[in-house]
Parts: sequence; structure tokens; C-alpha cells
Amino acid sequence: MERIDLGNIEEILGIQAPWHISSVHFDPSRHIANIHIDNNDKKKLFGFIDSHKSDDVAKHKGQWIYLPLGTYKCVIHAEVASAGSEAISLSSLNSPAFLGNPNRNYSNQLLQQVALANISGMNENLICSALRVPPELVQQIMTDIEKASNQVRSLVYLPAEGALVWRKVLNDQLLVRTNLLPLKLLLSKLKLAAAKSSSDEELVELSSKLRSFFVANVNQLDDEINQLCGLNSDKLKRQASASKQRQRLVLPALKNPVWIDLLTGKLSLNSQSVPLNLLISRQRIAFLQGKDSATRIAAIETLREYVKRNHRSLKPELVLINRAMAINEKTQIRLPNPDHDIWQRILANDTAIPSDHVAYKLLLAKLRMQVQSSQDPVVKLEAARSIRNFMQQNQKALQRELSAIVKQASAN
Repeated sequence: MERIDLGNIEEILGIQAPWHISSVHFDPSRHIANIHIDNNDKKKLFGFIDSHKSDDVAKHKGQWIYLPLGTYKCVIHAEVASAGSEAISLSSLNSPAFLGNPNRNYSNQLLQQVALANISGMNENLICSALRVPPELVQQIMTDIEKASNQVRSLVYLPAEGALVWRKVLNDQLLVRTNLLPLKLLLSKLKLAAAKSSSDEELVELSSKLRSFFVANVNQLDDEINQLCGLNSDKLKRQASASKQRQRLVLPALKNPVWIDLLTGKLSLNSQSVPLNLLISRQRIAFLQGKDSATRIAAIETLREYVKRNHRSLKPELVLINRAMAINEKTQIRLPNPDHDIWQRILANDTAIPSDHVAYKLLLAKLRMQVQSSQDPVVKLEAARSIRNFMQQNQKALQRELSAIVKQASAN
């Protein structure tokens, strides 16, 4: 068998000086290529004390999933500086694309690819298939991105230093539109140098300078980064903007009316998830045909638990649910407290708040009988609370009655 040329593998994988491949070990049974790399800039330490201090304190052994090598999954092994508690930090992102945080098993290259695939609208299954990585790893990366600071989050999407896009910019194969004067001046300078360049090393250095400018000015270059990533359509730009912002999505409580809106058809998620759509259909039948409140609550709980378990793959649906919650909160009328005398006036007088709503009238008749048969103040307060809760839950059908209640309560 021919001897493996490590220099060719370095070129294929984009491993550049001062790093070099020290050894390659193939695992045919698992289809894994273990690439061990060293740093040429490592100082040769003599003496047991200095060497022990450098190896045990300053360095940490790490391994990271990188670009595939043919049909083999490529895993990079190296010793790097120890990292802090943050999974994604400025120091880890400044490492070469084939390295990463020693506390994680994904490279900066894989991190950027997963992040870009996510903001491009790919679901988790497609990302796993395209990048040939397990769902657990994709979930880990997405969790780490969500926990990262806003500045670091923007850098995650920036192409790695070895990405072809930097050379395309320098060779005018990709025109980056920008209004930032320093970037315009730098691009003119670097493009002129690239046109005169006669070596690959010089182009690598020029690409590195351009990327370093993006890293230093990331907060001002959001649109330019989108162009580098190929996010040129308005839809993709909106998706990228939403993903880059720290988005705190809330899972509604079991009693939140948004679940009732979902199961009664008032709210449609237009979901692309077939399992979710089937579950909503089944639970809608169970809810609408439920003979008691326990059955209806069980239908809501089943749906809520499914969304909770699959929240990572249902983010577009959760965004719509959160938006519906916000709209409900804005449109809800703030009713007087149960101890306000407006409720006792309603219980004592049929004409206090006239209504044609049948369920409301039946509830009032029932509560009035309870109040009349007992003069206990607790019974009166509970009756007032029952009226208030009914109105709170049926605001859309009782707009006229609610307006009258708020007006009378404010007048007194």
C-alpha cells in the first residue's frame, strides 16, 4: 500500500502553519479518520519542572469533529490552551477552523456550518443528514449558541479563515456591498495586493487580514456577514436576524387559553411538522368531544408535553404561540378584583349589566341562588370570583358586557 502523504491531507483539510499533521489513524470499522496535529511554534522546554508546568497547566488535550475525509468522519486531535467555562467564546472562535473549545467535541468549522444551516431554515433532521452528524451533537451546538453572548453569537456565523469565500471577495468574484468606509478602504488595498500576489501563502495572509477586520468590527457588519454567508434574500435575512437575536421563547402554562385556541382551530400554526399536525388533529377531537373538564385538560396536557419535548425542532411554532400569547395579553381587558362591589351589584340586580349571552345568564342564575340561600361573605366572594373568571375566559364573546363593567367600576 502506498505511503500516505501527510502534506496532501493537510492541504485537503486546510490545516496550515504553524500546525502540521503528526500522524493519521484510520478506523475502518467505525469509518473514522483520527488526525493528530502538532504546533510548530511550541517552545522546546528543557527541564522537568518547566515541561511539567506547561503540559499540565497551560495545555489541554481536545478532539473535534471536522470536515469529512471522503467517506470517513474526520476527528482532529491536538493539545491547546485550556478554556474557560463558556462553550463558545472569543478565544475559542479565534482558533483555526479545525480546532475548537477543548471542552466540546465539535470544531469551529462544524459550529459555523450548523449555525448557518439553522438560520437558512433547515430543520434538525436535514442538518444531521447534510453534515453527517448525530442529532445529539446538533442539539448541543444549538444550545451552546443560544447561551452565547450577542457579540459571540454574531461571530459564530462568520466564515472560517480557510473558507473559499474570502478569496472570492479578494478576486472580485463576490462583491460585498458596504457603507462602512474603513472596510471599503481595506478591500481596495487587499484586492490590489491579491492581484499582485504570486503565492498561495500571500493569499492566505490577505484573507486572514480581511477576516480579522470582520472579527474586530462584527457589531457593524451584520449585513456584510449575511452577504458572505449567501443570505441575500429578504426571507433569509429575516431568519438570520431572528436567530442572531437572543430569543427567549416561553412554553405557555397548561391553563393558558392559547392551547384552547389551538385545539378549537382559532389559532393555526401552519406547521411543516407532520407528527405535530397529526397530534393536534387527534387532540382536537378528544378536546371537542370531551364530556368533562378532566378529559379536555388531558388533551391540552398531551399537546403541551409534546411541544415541550420537541421544542428545539418546533421553534417556528413556538414563535407563533408566543406571538399569540402576546396579542391575547394586549387585548385582554383588566377586570376589577373579585372584592370590588361591582360584582355584588351584578349578583343583586339583573339589569346591572344586561346580557344576551346564554351561558353567562345561566351562571348568574345559579350563583344568585347560592348567594340568596346563604348570607356567608365567603360565598359572596366566591360567587364574584366565579363571574370574574368566566368573563376573563370569554372576553371575545363578552366585549360589550366587559366594557360596561370596566366603565361602571371606574366611575365608582
